[in-house]
Amino acid sequence: MYEAKQFVNPKTLTYLENGQYPSIVELNGRFKGDKIYDCGFTIIEYILAKYGQKKFIDLIENYGNLKKTFNVTEEQFCKDWYEFVKNKYLT
Repeated sequence: MYEAKQFVNPKTLTYLENGQYPSIVELNGRFKGDKIYDCGFTIIEYILAKYGQKKFIDLIENYGNLKKTFNVTEEQFCKDWYEFVKNKYLT
């Protein structure tokens, strides 16, 4: 999504507008409207802004293991990503 420049404005996503950010399970699942396609751009944007390109590559090499790569839980990662989105796009 990020490399293809397929940005979905978070203001168009009612669940984000309402503060109901998706969990990793929701993002990885093939249910609830495939939210990863809506949120993918901003997730990568957040990772690059907070952790940088090297850590992003590390995340890929670690098969998406957030704890090993960023030393955060999945829940904390989602909360931090949502705060990034909220501050950049929703306020």
